[in-house]
Amino acid sequence: MSKKSLLQLFLFITLFFISFIFFKIYFEKDDILVTLKDDVNNVNVRDQSNLVHNIQYISKDKNGNSYTLESELGKLNDDQPELVLMSGVKAIIEVSNSEQIVVYSNNAKYNKLTNNTNFYTDVIIEFNNQYINSDYLDFIFNENLVIISDNIIYKNMDTKLEADKIEINLLTKDTKIFMDDKSKKVKLVKSN
Repeated sequence: MSKKSLLQLFLFITLFFISFIFFKIYFEKDDILVTLKDDVNNVNVRDQSNLVHNIQYISKDKNGNSYTLESELGKLNDDQPELVLMSGVKAIIEVSNSEQIVVYSNNAKYNKLTNNTNFYTDVIIEFNNQYINSDYLDFIFNENLVIISDNIIYKNMDTKLEADKIEINLLTKDTKIFMDDKSKKVKLVKSN
């Protein structure tokens, strides 16, 4: 090979390597591992309504945080394939250096692309011997944000709190508790 051919080959390999690194740094999404386990034997083929039984989604980010979502029944939507409507839902949120949060609800809407989940109807949140009942919980995965709303009742061993909305940043643990109507106040009762 001539010096000219070797130089061209070297420049081509260098250009390829730089392009590869540039793509990895600027265009590749964060390392989020998503695993789907479902019981395909229980799919109701005759119904043709895209029902799937016993769904489990597991998501992990590069910081070691994990999110497991399980459902007794899920309905897939042809118009919005990224959304799964679920019933009989249980979620486990594990954030590094923090207590595990378990969420139960009758229903949820899960976005398979973003992992964002809207829990609704009889939502129960359990963490560190504390319980919250509410009508809705929105888990915004990429922002590590939980928004609990409507008919909130928080209970621990000696405290009961009633509010309209609670916002929790899962990383910083910053919590905001407030009422939608500014003229009303959060109700806090401490038992002896």
